[in-house]
Amino acid sequence: FPIGVTTNTFVVTDASGNTATCSFDVTVNDTQLPTITCNAPITVSNDNNVCGAAVTYTVSSADNCAGQTVAQTAGLASGSVFPIGVTTNTFVVTDASGNTATCSFDVTVNDTQLPTITCNAPITVSNDNNVCGAAVTYTVTSADNCAGQTVAQTAGLASGSVFPIGVTTNTFVVTDASGNTAACSFTVTVNDTQLPTITCNAPITVSNDNNVCGATVTYTVTSADNCAGQTVAQTAGLASGSVFPIGVTTNTFVVTDASGNTATCSFDVTVNDTQLPTITCNAPIVVSNDVDVCGATVTYTVTSADNCAGQTVAQTAGLASGSVFPIGVTTNTFVVTDASGNTATC
Repeated sequence: FPIGVTTNTFVVTDASGNTATCSFDVTVNDTQLPTITCNAPITVSNDNNVCGAAVTYTVSSADNCAGQTVAQTAGLASGSVFPIGVTTNTFVVTDASGNTATCSFDVTVNDTQLPTITCNAPITVSNDNNVCGAAVTYTVTSADNCAGQTVAQTAGLASGSVFPIGVTTNTFVVTDASGNTAACSFTVTVNDTQLPTITCNAPITVSNDNNVCGATVTYTVTSADNCAGQTVAQTAGLASGSVFPIGVTTNTFVVTDASGNTATCSFDVTVNDTQLPTITCNAPIVVSNDVDVCGATVTYTVTSADNCAGQTVAQTAGLASGSVFPIGVTTNTFVVTDASGNTATC
């Protein structure tokens, strides 16, 4: 008997043609559930440059009676692009008698594609004027098959910062929503091309210190640079506070900054010898003539001194010591001249 109600009718007929009838129903209920078989779980990686993957699958059903229908109640149709993550697909089969059965399976799409990140090309600049560094701007771009990647700087300085003299390495990491990462780096090189400055003392002119062949002179030399740490070295002359000799002493200084840039200045210290030399003549001498000589041999001494060595003594009148001086008065005159041309007489 088929599923449903079958009415069975019977007629009895006797020999005289008389009849009687009876009927009864046979009802067959379909209590057998249909069957449905889902695909096994599917795990795939994303399609290239797609935030998901096209996935096909099969779902089959059967029943003791033909005519069952299958409907999807959750998930996506076979052949669809499934998003990153887990999609649960649920199907219900219903037979002609209203019996149902259900199955489900997961489609897991893993995002295995790394994001991309592009750093700026290396940058080389000179320092900003009077700054120990330079303000530098740059760009870093990123992309991913799925939106939502984030970029973090793990080393270096932000765009627009004042970068110090030297090389700064800037490193960036991009992380997508699935935790995939990529990194890039680039360098910013700032060269210190600004020369340091150095200011020497104005020229100095002084007279010698008393009884000294020179003069103690102090002076100042100042320097500056856009970066701290410059050093000053004297390459000629004497240190401040030294005894400078008579004449002109040129003092030269070189300032060198941390990057090797240099600048130079010079100034003169002139010490004039204004101290006169001294000369001391012999006391007046009175003698009698030598025997049988119309005069007398006389010796004497003349001494000189100066704050600087090298003075010379010249006799400008009279006779040399040891000469035979004539009868009468002979005036002997001497002039001392020092190296600077100062003179004294006796």
